[in-house]
Amino acid sequence: MYGLSDHFIQQSQESMASDTPAQIISIPDTPNGAANSSAQPDSLVNMQPVHAKPFPDISKIEVFSGANFKRWQERLFSTLDMHGVADALTHAMPDDKSPEAIKLLQQWTYSNKVCRHTILSTLSNELFDVYCTKKVAKEIWDSMIAKYTAEDTVKQKFVIGNYYKWEMKDDKDIKAQIHEYQTLLEDLKGVQIELPEPFVAGILIEKLPESWKDYKRDLKHKFGPMSLNEVITHIIIEDTNRREGSKAQIMQYTSNANLVETQNKRRYNNNNEDNNKPNYNKPKSNTSFKKEKHCYVCGKPGHFAAQCRKRATMRNNKPPRPSANLVQDDDVIAAVVSQTCLVSDVNEWVVDSGA
Repeated sequence: MYGLSDHFIQQSQESMASDTPAQIISIPDTPNGAANSSAQPDSLVNMQPVHAKPFPDISKIEVFSGANFKRWQERLFSTLDMHGVADALTHAMPDDKSPEAIKLLQQWTYSNKVCRHTILSTLSNELFDVYCTKKVAKEIWDSMIAKYTAEDTVKQKFVIGNYYKWEMKDDKDIKAQIHEYQTLLEDLKGVQIELPEPFVAGILIEKLPESWKDYKRDLKHKFGPMSLNEVITHIIIEDTNRREGSKAQIMQYTSNANLVETQNKRRYNNNNEDNNKPNYNKPKSNTSFKKEKHCYVCGKPGHFAAQCRKRATMRNNKPPRPSANLVQDDDVIAAVVSQTCLVSDVNEWVVDSGA
């Protein structure tokens, strides 16, 4: 035998294990708050169960602030569909009063609450203020689709332009540029433009940088039709090989530079050692500062008048006149006048030749 409380626990566990609604038994209380042990099963009251299910996990969904609506829409709808409540976004509230419709109304009411809570929880503060007054999740959903799908139509032109103008460059990482290309393709899909696989693979080959010109020719002539993933694999392998070759070439250049620097250093040291040693074979420079001029005393070159031996003899006999340079020969006497005494007279001129 077991008491009424044990019967209530067992029946509650059975209702949780099954999907069918369970009966919740209310136990009448005595005036002093104690349970009435003499209560009969006829006094039990049937009540509708309350299902406490957890809300969907939205931690992986980015907060929507107006950009990338297609991405946010797909993630949110997939999450709600996995929890079996996405019908509230596509179906309006049933208005039939039949018993079957009442059950559908209960299910729709629960789904609407979950969808509305999930949508509002993934909106930014500005968008939350716009849509929080709406109580039906389908109204919020349809309103956002009408607004942001129209914006995507305008955005379609810009996406096409970005895809057409995109080019690969030598100074950027190849893997990062491939990711940019894949992002452009996803943007095209987001505006309902999906290009054929051979076309996007061929465009990626044509977009390779100028330094890849020879490899582009090999991809187009040596390989057959390839998918986009195959082209990406070939490009990444080639980029890895080029990086390894560049590293080896840089190491070789560094080794050659170190060798040249070492040889130059040895030459410099040898030159310093040679400079420190005295060189006895070098010709001595002429330190004579005598100029090859003629002596005005004797007329011979190689010395000045102060060094002339005939100066003293001539001084004792008859000092030379410094006013004229004389060159005396046996027959001819030539006189060069170096100074002239002028008398400033209008009528007469006096010339002193020094003779």
